[in-house]
Amino acid sequence: MKILKNFIKAITSRFVIISFLILIQFAIFIVILLYFDIYFTYAHVVASILSYLVLLYILNKDELSTYKIPWIIIVLLFPFAGSIAYILFGSIVLPKKIRRLLQSEHDKIIDCVEKDLDIYTKLKDENNLAYGQAAYISKTSKGILDNGSDITYYSIGEQMFDAMLEEIKKAEKYIWLEFFIFSEGEMLETLLEVLKDKASKDIEVRLIYDDVGSIKHLKTGFKKRLKQMGIKCTCFNPFRPIASNVHNNRDHRKILIIDGIIGFTGGINIADEYINKIDRFGHWKDSGIRIKGANVSNMIVMFLRNWNLYSRDKIRDYKNYFPLEYKRYEDSGYSLMFADGPKPIYNEQIGENVYLNIINQAKKNICIMTPYFIVDHTMINALTNASLRGVDVSIILPHIPDKKIVFMISKSYYFQLLKKGVKIYEYTPGFVHSKLVLCDDEIAVNGTINFDYRSFVHHFECACWMYKVKVIEEMYKDFQETLEKSEEIKIENVKKGNIIKRIFLAFLRFFSPLL
Repeated sequence: MKILKNFIKAITSRFVIISFLILIQFAIFIVILLYFDIYFTYAHVVASILSYLVLLYILNKDELSTYKIPWIIIVLLFPFAGSIAYILFGSIVLPKKIRRLLQSEHDKIIDCVEKDLDIYTKLKDENNLAYGQAAYISKTSKGILDNGSDITYYSIGEQMFDAMLEEIKKAEKYIWLEFFIFSEGEMLETLLEVLKDKASKDIEVRLIYDDVGSIKHLKTGFKKRLKQMGIKCTCFNPFRPIASNVHNNRDHRKILIIDGIIGFTGGINIADEYINKIDRFGHWKDSGIRIKGANVSNMIVMFLRNWNLYSRDKIRDYKNYFPLEYKRYEDSGYSLMFADGPKPIYNEQIGENVYLNIINQAKKNICIMTPYFIVDHTMINALTNASLRGVDVSIILPHIPDKKIVFMISKSYYFQLLKKGVKIYEYTPGFVHSKLVLCDDEIAVNGTINFDYRSFVHHFECACWMYKVKVIEEMYKDFQETLEKSEEIKIENVKKGNIIKRIFLAFLRFFSPLL
C-alpha cells in the first residue's frame, strides 16, 4: 500500500505532470513536421531552402563550435524538422524581455557600487598575469576587485551551515537567500526556524529559489508557508508546461547575504545530503566561503537583479542595502566575487574563460575538484598542454555519482587526459560536489561553477576569484586531505569498453552540449 501510495504521489507531482505535457508537445511537433516532410511535395523544396538559411545562420553565429556542430548534424539529417527545432529551441540567448529587464536593473544598481581603480594598479605592479585575470573578470561580469575583504573557507557543508546560522542570528537589517535547491528536511526546517524568528523582529528576509532545482523537493504551498512566517519569496524562471529553450536558464547560484556586509557562497544547497544528515551517494564532500567586506557588494548586485526580474515586490531603494562604508581587513590579498550567466547579458563564457585563463597561465600546479566534467576540446587541450609543459595537474571527481549518465561521460575523458600526464582521482567515500580550482599556491576560485556546459553556457552562476588570500593555504590542505581519501585512476586500469558502449559514449559526448 505504501509503495502504491508513493508511486501515485510521484506520477501526480507537478514536475512529472509538466514534463509529460512538454513531451506530448514535442511528440506532436515531431509528428506534424515528419508528416509534412513526407506527404507534401513542396515541403522538400521549403525544407531545403530553410535548412540552407538555418545552416548559414548557425555557422555565422558567435557561439561555441561544440554547441553549433550537433545542431548542424541535426539540420542536415532532418532538414525541415531540424530547422524548425533549431528556430524554436536552439538559441542559448536569453529572451528579449528578460535581457531588457536585467540590463535595466543592472544599470541602475551598479551606480551604488564604488570602484577603487587604485587597487587594479596596485595588483598590476605586483603581478601582471593576476591583474590580467582580474581585469577580464571586471570587464565581463562588472564585478569590483577588492583587497580588503576577509574570507573564511569551509571544507565541508556542516561547517558552513553552522556558520550561516550563527551569522543569520546576528542580522540587524536584512537577510537574503538565493539557492538552486531548497528541499524538505532537517536542514530547511532548522533554517526556517531561525529566519522566522528574525522576520518576527522586523528583520527583512527575502528568498529566491530556482523552480526546476527545487520542484521535486518542496511541498505544495511552500511560498504560502513562507509568507505566513513573514518571509518574502520569489521563484526563479517558473517551470511551465510549454516546450521552450527558456527552461535551460536556471539560477544555479548559492548566495546568502546578511546586512550587506557578510556573504556566503559555494556548492552547498539547502538539502540534508549537503550536511550529511542523509546518505544518498555516500559521504557528501562540498565546500564554500564566507566573505566580509566590500566584495559582498558584488553579491548584492546579483541578488537585486534576479529578485527584481521575477518578484512583483520590486526593490527600488537600492542604496539602502549597500553599507555606507565597508570595514577593511589588512593583508587580506585580492578577491573578486563575480557573476556568470547566459548571453547576451554576459557576452562571454566567463566561468569557463576564468578557468581557462588560470590553467593556461599556470607554472607549477593546478588542482581541480568538481562533481561533473563534461567539457569541450578547448578545455581538454588546455589541461593536457599544461601537463605536457611540466605543470602538475590533478583532478578530483566523485566515485559514487549522483547522475550516472553524466558520470559515464566524465569517465570517457579519462584515457585522453591520463595519457598526457593529467592525474585523475575519485573520492572513494562518496560524492564530491565542491567547485574548487587552485593554481600555483596563490590563486583560487570557489563558487558554484561546474566543469560542464550547463554551468558554462546556460546557468546563472557565481564564484569568487582570489589571489594571495590567506585561506588559499587551507584550500590546498583540504585538497590534499581529499586526495588521501581518493583513489588514483591509472591508465592501465581505464577500460575502453566494448564497441557498443564506446559508440554510445561517443554519441553522448557529441550531443552533451544540447542536454
